[in-house]
Amino acid sequence: MRGSMNTPLKSVIVLSLSSVLFTSCVRFGFWGESHDTQEAGADGPVDVQLSAERLAGSDSTAQDSTAQDSTGPDSTGPDSTGPDSTGPDGAATHLDAAAPDSTQDGSGPVDAWLFDADPSERWETIDLGTTERLNGVWGANPDDLWFCGTRGALIRRTPLGVDHTHSGQVAASFYGIHGVAADAAYVVGGSGTIMRWNGLVWQVETSPTSALLHGVWATSSLTAWAVGGEDVLYRSADGQWQVVHTEVDALFSVWASSDTNVWVAGNDGPVYHFDGANWQTVWTAPGLATLSAIRGRGTTDVWVTGHRADVYQWTGSTFEARGAPGELLVWALWLAPGGDVWVGDGAINQVRRYDGTQWHIELDVAVFDHIYGLWGFGDHVVWAAAYEGKAFLLAP
Repeated sequence: MRGSMNTPLKSVIVLSLSSVLFTSCVRFGFWGESHDTQEAGADGPVDVQLSAERLAGSDSTAQDSTAQDSTGPDSTGPDSTGPDSTGPDGAATHLDAAAPDSTQDGSGPVDAWLFDADPSERWETIDLGTTERLNGVWGANPDDLWFCGTRGALIRRTPLGVDHTHSGQVAASFYGIHGVAADAAYVVGGSGTIMRWNGLVWQVETSPTSALLHGVWATSSLTAWAVGGEDVLYRSADGQWQVVHTEVDALFSVWASSDTNVWVAGNDGPVYHFDGANWQTVWTAPGLATLSAIRGRGTTDVWVTGHRADVYQWTGSTFEARGAPGELLVWALWLAPGGDVWVGDGAINQVRRYDGTQWHIELDVAVFDHIYGLWGFGDHVVWAAAYEGKAFLLAP
């Protein structure tokens, strides 16, 4: 009996070890790229634990071209259709908490989603006609989307099609994009590059820094905030950018509801707040985690997350953990107006959603389809920007 069990047991052990090794390679960057490293990029040394593939050589054509794997998954992706039982055209059915009769058994209001067995089937892969890594996405409305990415990529998607004519105006890679209207948006990137969209053209603006800029947030058509290096930048209504605040840690993300309610997150876990007069460190994440994304829906509804960190919500006096969506390297965070929280991962290639109680895997894509940007409209339309020029759309 012992002899007859020996061969199957060896097979099970070999398969198990192979699975563990493959998962480790993919998740922690031993396969293709490293996600935890000290990297000297084109914009100077970055001594932080971040996605090296995003930071390294942001302005180097040679480095960008080697970072992309031409042998990766082809452009085909998850089909947007699914079983008819989930709703029209395979879309998920949302049960609204505000509707008293929305429960299936009539017992009272609920707030829940009914999913396909594989939620990824509800997403559509959108061909944007590029192989550049897409680091950000923003849109004034569902019919006017902008994607920014490596080597000056600025791609517009409208009902007329995909427009590449604005790409390549500068050599720098772009990492953050945001606007307030179809004729007022900003994009930032390597070597302190800042550009403004006026509805017709993207114009280069004079930058007060040469540091790599990671994030930007517009508060009006003429005013905006940006972060990069250790600096916070502000654009006043006269069109001038200036450094208005400097910290000791690298800064990666900014969100503002107005020029008197500005939030910034960065390396080693700090969250900074500006009230229009003073800057204050309001909180530091446990374990000095790198905080790479901060977003809000109002003065007291602010969320922050990062690399292998929980997702935290501001309660008015501190940030409280709302659960860990896994060992993710989160670059993208989007807050739906109805209350859901969405995060995009740059390591294990997932989009996850928090419904106020628990986390759900919404999109699980191929090994190299790292998610770097999220944007949405309403509660049910979500865009994800990813590696190798891929975009994913979730719509009813």
